[in-house]
Amino acid sequence: MGGLKSMYYKKIKLIFGAILTGFIGVVLAAPLQAANFPSKPVSVTNCFPAGGGADRNIQAIKPFLEKYLGVSVLLKYETGASNTLALQNLVKNSKNGYDLVICDNGGGILAPISLGLKLGPEDVIPVAQLANIPWILTAHKDSPEKTTGALVKTLKAAKTPVTLPIVNIASSDHYMWIQFLIASGVPLNNVKWVPFGGGGPKMRAMLAGESRADMLLSFLIKSHVGKGTLIPMAIASDQPHKDFPTMTTLKSQGYPVIDGISLVIYASRKTPKAQMDALFNTFRKAKNDPEYQKVYKKMGQDLNGFQIGGEFEPYWRQYWKDAVPNFSGQQRF
Repeated sequence: MGGLKSMYYKKIKLIFGAILTGFIGVVLAAPLQAANFPSKPVSVTNCFPAGGGADRNIQAIKPFLEKYLGVSVLLKYETGASNTLALQNLVKNSKNGYDLVICDNGGGILAPISLGLKLGPEDVIPVAQLANIPWILTAHKDSPEKTTGALVKTLKAAKTPVTLPIVNIASSDHYMWIQFLIASGVPLNNVKWVPFGGGGPKMRAMLAGESRADMLLSFLIKSHVGKGTLIPMAIASDQPHKDFPTMTTLKSQGYPVIDGISLVIYASRKTPKAQMDALFNTFRKAKNDPEYQKVYKKMGQDLNGFQIGGEFEPYWRQYWKDAVPNFSGQQRF
């Protein structure tokens, strides 16, 4: 009998020992994974096609991310669903910090709200805002309207809808146009939106004279303004732009609109804190790298627009909060 009891207690000890060993293994595995992060290439998926502002910014920071991560950074492109497809797939398939997405405030905020997607602050986390670049209302040299006032006059008097270019329905430039139209008293029914699917194709159409006016970014238009192909009419900022000293702000012209494209790197909200801290630290190091700052300056961007997740997230959450009542259900689009 005593032998049976002894065997019974030995089995119990073995079982509890195995459970304890497994528990300790699980507990120790997470810190070990975090300490080894990253141990393989990290991918960044662009929600836009190649050639636009997001592509320009991620290409610029890529070598610096690789420098501080110690692994390769793979760039991918995944457009579609009003630039929300990349973020939707991020939420479905990633939770370890190895997959990131770069998107703007259109694909990252406005389109999910407008399309009624189950995609919000509880699903994704901003790692860093790489840039916040004000929109510039721009005309082609052959456009019949070469001033803000002339464009507003044409849009107000339109008997049939005037076509205006946008990246996508519920994109950030679409939002900018709507704010401008409301501020200038132009009925939204007086315009017809032409989505191009990306900043690159939209810019090429503008240069070809296919668009009479567009909301564009300073780095995209600078050389073309110098050649006389494009005319900057006004900037959606609280101050003039150093590269276009004769161009005034929309606000000073009587249209109180201040807005820009916010280019944000996202991770899944499921990413463990240790991995997120490693990503925050990597982007912080890249931002503070003197060589990267030289590249950033050449792009004509204000380094104050580069913010790490914790600095940027309160603004990002407020943007979501403000946009929900105005853009749910596509009623403004």
